[in-house]
Amino acid sequence: VVHVATLTYAIPPGASPGTTVVDLTDVNVYDESASELMSCPLVVIPGTCLDAAIAFFEPPPGSTPTFTSTPAVPTPTTVVPTPALPVSSLELNATPAGPYLAVDCDPHATGIQDQCVYTTGAGLLDVDVVFINNRPIGSRLCCFNFSLLMPDTSRLLAPSLPSGVNSNPDLNEAVFSSVLSCNPMEADSGDAGPGANLSRISCFSGAGFGPVLGAGQAVSLARVHYLAQAGAQPGSVELTFKDVNIFEDFAVEIASCAPAINAPATCLPATITLIDPPPSVHKVPEGNAANADASVPKANLWLCEAPAPCAGAGEGSLRVVERAENVKSDYDADGVPDATDAQICTNFGPDGDPNTPDDSQCPVPGPLELGLGAYEFTVEYDHFVIASVNPCDLVFGPGGAGSSRGPVEELASSANPDCDVAPSPTGSCAMSIILENLVHFGCVTNGQAPGPTGDFDLASLKLVPHVDLSNELFPGNNNGVLTVVKDNGCELVDVFGHPVSGSVSGGLTPTCGDLAVTVRILEGDLDLDCDVDVTDAQMIAARYGAFFGGLLYSKWLDLEPELHDLDIDIKDIQKVFGRDGSSCQAPIPAQPPLDPPAPFGS
Repeated sequence: VVHVATLTYAIPPGASPGTTVVDLTDVNVYDESASELMSCPLVVIPGTCLDAAIAFFEPPPGSTPTFTSTPAVPTPTTVVPTPALPVSSLELNATPAGPYLAVDCDPHATGIQDQCVYTTGAGLLDVDVVFINNRPIGSRLCCFNFSLLMPDTSRLLAPSLPSGVNSNPDLNEAVFSSVLSCNPMEADSGDAGPGANLSRISCFSGAGFGPVLGAGQAVSLARVHYLAQAGAQPGSVELTFKDVNIFEDFAVEIASCAPAINAPATCLPATITLIDPPPSVHKVPEGNAANADASVPKANLWLCEAPAPCAGAGEGSLRVVERAENVKSDYDADGVPDATDAQICTNFGPDGDPNTPDDSQCPVPGPLELGLGAYEFTVEYDHFVIASVNPCDLVFGPGGAGSSRGPVEELASSANPDCDVAPSPTGSCAMSIILENLVHFGCVTNGQAPGPTGDFDLASLKLVPHVDLSNELFPGNNNGVLTVVKDNGCELVDVFGHPVSGSVSGGLTPTCGDLAVTVRILEGDLDLDCDVDVTDAQMIAARYGAFFGGLLYSKWLDLEPELHDLDIDIKDIQKVFGRDGSSCQAPIPAQPPLDPPAPFGS
C-alpha cells in the first residue's frame, strides 16, 4: 500500500447536518514503463475505486467541535504477490543492483545456493532458475525465456522427461501454470554441441500479463533436472545463462542477459561439484522381500529347530554380511584417489613410497590402487537374545575380493560355513577379540600387493538366537523380540596403514551401519519347522476343548487372543487351520520384520 496524495476540505460555517460522498473518477495508475496497472472507469486493466462517506452532525451543547475519523475501509481484493524467497544466503555473493537472475543449485535448502556438492552417481538433482525483482516497485510478469548451459555431460546430463509443464525444464506450475504457456521446453536444444547440454524454455501469456511480483520479491521461474552420472570423475561443473529475457505487462523487457538487449541485468551462475561418495560399512541380511529389507536394514530371525531342515534364509540362524562400499585409497593425501593419481607407480621402490624422487620408475602412467590392507570394527549385540554371531573374515578369505594379498587366518567358527581357514596364511585376524556380547574385528595382511577397492563383502556373521526364547515366545499374534546388532568404530586402511579416501576424524569410516533383527516364531507353527501344515493342525486339534487346570491344556497352544484366554477353543483351531501352507519364506498373513527403534543409524 502506498499513499498517493492528500486532499484537504473545509466545512463551510453554518453547514447543515448530513452526509456527503466523495468518489473517485478518471483514475489511471501506471508503472515505470508507462504500462497501465489499473483504471476506473475501465481503460485497459480494470481496477476497484472505493468511495468514502463523510457525515456532519450538530455538536452537543457545551462541547467543542472536533474532527472524527471515518472507520477504516477494508482493503480491496487484488492479485496476491508471489511469496518472497530470500534474495541472498551464505552461499551467494553480494546482492547485485537492479533485477537479477540466479541459479539455485539446491532448491531444497533455504536461500539461493550457488555452490553445491553432490556425490558421483547421486542420481537426479534439481536446480531452480530464480528471478529477483530487486526494484522499488512491483511488476506483473507476462513472459520469459532462458537457456541454461551445462558444459560437461560426462558428469551431469539433462534427461528428457514427459512433455508439458512437467518436462525438463519444468515450469513453476504453482505460480504460472494458469496464465503462461510454454514452447519450447527442451532438455537439450543441441545448440551447445557434443559433450554439453543447453536446456531451454520459453513461456508467454496470451492475456499480455501474469502474476504480480512485489518489490524485492523473488520467484522460481522453472526447475531444470540433471542426472549425476554414475562412474563420473570428481570435479566441478558451472551452470551459466544464455538468451535470458524477462518481460512485464505487454512484453516490456525488465531484464536480459547473455546477451543484454534493452534492460541489462546480472545473471549469476552456480557451480556443482561432484565428489566420490564416502566409504561405508553396512549390514546386508539374507532373505527375500517377505522377511528382510536391506534398505533399512531389518530382517526376521525365525525360531526353527531340528529335525526340521531349517534351510531357508533366517530359519534357525541369520546370515549377515558386513559390506564395504566406495573404498578408494589416497596414499599421498592429495584428494585424488590413487587410481586416478598420475604420481602413482607400478613399483613402490626401495622406500615403499610411490611418490618420492628416489623411485627411479616414478612417475609412470597407469592406474594403481593401494587398496584395503586391514580393517577394524566392533559388533555389539544383546546376548540374552542373540546367543552368538560366529564372525568370519570374507574379503581376505579364499576367493574373497582381497585374496590376492594372501588369505588371512580367519576367526574360526564351525557354525559358520563362511569360515574357511586357509593354509599358510599371510595375514591374521589375531587382533580380533570375542567377548560375551561383542566381537571386535581386527584383521591385517602382510606385504605390498594392492588390496581390493570399490564395493566388496568384508566379513560375515551368523546370528543364532538364544535357546531360551522358544520357552518365552509362543506362536501367536505379534510374537517376537526386537533387537539391534550394532557396528561401532569402523576403520578401513590401505596397505600402508593410511585411512582410505573419505575417512573422517581419527580415520573412522563415515557410515558404520546397524541392523534391526526381529527374533520370532511363524504364527501357527506349533512344531517349529518353519511351516504350517497338517502336523500343526493335528497338534492343536488333539487338544480341542482343553482348559487351564486340565492336563491337556498347554499355553503354547492357547493362541488366541494373544494374552491367552486359558482354553483351547475354536479360535485357536482356526488360527492354525487358516494358515495352512504358510512358511517362514512366505508367511500367511505377512509377518514383516519390525522397524528399528529410534535413534537408529550409522
